[in-house]
Amino acid sequence: MFVKGKKTIIFVLILAILFSLTSGITASSTKTLVYYDGFEDNKANPKAIFRFNAWHKMENEQLYMGSNINDNDWGEAAEAYIANQRLDFDEENKKYEYVVKFNSNGFRNDLWYSCMVGIRVAGNDKNDFKPGDANSGLYVGIAHTNKAVVYHGSGGWPGGAFSIDIPANFAETNTLYIVDDNDTVRYYMDTPEEPRVLFLSIKISGDMLTAYDKDDNVIYEAANNLKGQTGYFKIFSHSTKTIVDSIEIYSVDDSVPTAPEAAASYSGSQIRSTLVPFRTKSGEIVDSDLRQGLRFCFDVMGVGEVFDYEGKEYTVKDLGGLVILKDKLSDPNIMVLEQVGKIDGLVAQPEMIDVDVNGNMYKSIYIYNIPDTAKETIILARVWLECEDSDGNIIYLYTSVQENSLSRVYQEIVENNEADSLDPAVRSWFE
Repeated sequence: MFVKGKKTIIFVLILAILFSLTSGITASSTKTLVYYDGFEDNKANPKAIFRFNAWHKMENEQLYMGSNINDNDWGEAAEAYIANQRLDFDEENKKYEYVVKFNSNGFRNDLWYSCMVGIRVAGNDKNDFKPGDANSGLYVGIAHTNKAVVYHGSGGWPGGAFSIDIPANFAETNTLYIVDDNDTVRYYMDTPEEPRVLFLSIKISGDMLTAYDKDDNVIYEAANNLKGQTGYFKIFSHSTKTIVDSIEIYSVDDSVPTAPEAAASYSGSQIRSTLVPFRTKSGEIVDSDLRQGLRFCFDVMGVGEVFDYEGKEYTVKDLGGLVILKDKLSDPNIMVLEQVGKIDGLVAQPEMIDVDVNGNMYKSIYIYNIPDTAKETIILARVWLECEDSDGNIIYLYTSVQENSLSRVYQEIVENNEADSLDPAVRSWFE
């Protein structure tokens, strides 16, 4: 059991950074295209189903929904496009991203005169499962105004369950992004100022369906009639002139490449055997304020060492640690090196600290200046390795995310009958 940290540690982590807020950043991902329609050669994807034969056409490699092929003019139709491919969640498909590029101009300013983009649509029948139908699916209607309307098959046709202001509109061609991780559906769009701006989130996994605006304020809540429902992607163009450039649906894998144990593995955690006075950012020592420290120890290969990974040989080029408070991180997959500086509270230790434990050398991540009020706080840590293969390709591998707190480590020490190794002031600090 790791207990003591006997050498004086000077380290760049400041506790105030760890206790700051985190923002809604997504991790890097591997995306697999599972459905695509770009209307190349003025033909739709063979899996596409349309509601009517006469109320759509393909021209200039775009889909015109609401255009009558008999008189070659727009009309107030309710044309539908269904991607006839079920999109269920399983071990291989844990998140979907929908990217729809289109423009839409309604015949009126009423929000239901819009292009309604649906996911989790219960069936692929061309006439059923419309936005106003019971338990049909989750639809957002967008057109030429800076408002969107949302339907979730709970009635409320035509006005919808609720509406929300949006940062741009689709009078001209724009892109709608929908990300569904089987817990929360997030909606983004491009604006003239910046791409991919979040404007709506809907938590869909619980007993209540709850919608949030861009600032995470609750704007709507109702019984969740769509809990556990999956299904199809559908566009319902209701009395609007909709031109679709492309539809892309991806299965997204957010998992992080894991370092083999031979290259890096977790070995245990330590707390200080003695308390130390608080040191301010300016270096001032406050003797009356005694603090603790938490160290995560890892058995890690050094720079220049070689290991095998998935049938290839890699050389360690660099390594370091990452640390953040558990309650500031929604998903451990977000805890990757490239998100440092983007996620508030995610801190990198570029040089890990060597520690000798009973004659064995480990690399460690150390968090110091922890006050008594934070001894129950769970902290997460992991190691990253920058590795190069024989062809010069660089990959980043990570250990699994480890979590611990001062109190947890202290309790393990007590259970192992090693509390006598701690200074009485430390025991008093925890008791």
